[in-house]
Amino acid sequence: MKDVFSLYDPSLFDKESKVNFAYFLGAAVVLDAHNFAEYLRQRKWTSEDEQARDWLAQFTSLGQTYYDKMESNKHNAQIALDLGF
Repeated sequence: MKDVFSLYDPSLFDKESKVNFAYFLGAAVVLDAHNFAEYLRQRKWTSEDEQARDWLAQFTSLGQTYYDKMESNKHNAQIALDLGF
């Protein structure tokens, strides 16, 4: 993503917009890394994941509140049904 950033419309990464493309992409990074739980370092996530998180964090907030919301959404059956899953 970082390497092809220039191909994207900059408005997709407008930090003034609470929900932007970085907000969308961040879910994959923080959920897969279990919000960077230290005991999972090198097993579930690496420095590459940290770099992705840090890069995306330039454009949106990816803190604990974000992780909690995404983790809750991940297990919410109604949201899955609404999305057609």
